[in-house]
Amino acid sequence: MPSEDFAYMLIEKLGAFIFLGNVDGQMLHNPEYIFDYETIPFGSSWYAGMLEERLSAVEKISFVSILTNIIGKQKLLNELH
Repeated sequence: MPSEDFAYMLIEKLGAFIFLGNVDGQMLHNPEYIFDYETIPFGSSWYAGMLEERLSAVEKISFVSILTNIIGKQKLLNELH
């Protein structure tokens, strides 16, 4: 069951707790937790789409540059694995 401090944020603003990258096994913060790295493209695409629907044109320009930076870093991480 999600808790974290995020639960307090949901008191103030509408939101959702998403279990992206979880596989059968241990939950987050457990030393035996296994993250499914294959979910990163799906999660990134979902998140980007959600933000694009909500951002103004000016905000989108900033978001695209930030996302481009993140994608570049993710490609590097993929090469290291």
